[in-house]
Amino acid sequence: MHARTPRFQSRICLEVTAGQGNCLDTCHLLAAGYDLSTEAGYHYVMDECDRVVGLERVHCVHLNDSEKPLGCRGDRPEEVGKGALGLTPFRCLMKDGRFVNTIGILETPHPERYAEAIRRLESLGRRK
Repeated sequence: MHARTPRFQSRICLEVTAGQGNCLDTCHLLAAGYDLSTEAGYHYVMDECDRVVGLERVHCVHLNDSEKPLGCRGDRPEEVGKGALGLTPFRCLMKDGRFVNTIGILETPHPERYAEAIRRLESLGRRK
């Protein structure tokens, strides 16, 4: 791709499966056994990601809840806050200054409801 489009600048992001890559996916993390459904769990997972991968290498995040439970090894995205993760990890992520310049991508099963999901995520990031 890069060779065929030399006038364009782009970056390829590899999606996380079990702790590698430079695109985190909240649903995949839960499916792989990383419990970020609580505030403590979120901070543990992100600190571990920083230690192993380096958060400066994370350039985007797929913002998906999960239909399936922790450690299920199945990829079944759900709308933000409506699955096994709940709202806590998304609230933490939206307020986490380490991701202020990181692209967030909705990859949930209902694109027609993306506007609502974006409003929900924005509201979670508001500081009181």
